[in-house]
Amino acid sequence: NTGKVIFSYDETLIGLDFGDRNYIQNALSGVTKWDELRYSSVSNASFMAIATPVYANGTSGKDVIGP
Repeated sequence: NTGKVIFSYDETLIGLDFGDRNYIQNALSGVTKWDELRYSSVSNASFMAIATPVYANGTSGKDVIGP
């Protein structure tokens, strides 16, 4: 279970690890969470991130395998 970006419309973010962020930690514990509005110096744009749990075998309540 990590906070590595596996999909983004901004390809420069793919592979970065945001596992220390609150919204990622919430997803890893089974809660969908929006982050606050932020500004990215990488993409020079404001953004809001969402993280949601990914469950083993796609079944809610089973092991969370990632955000």
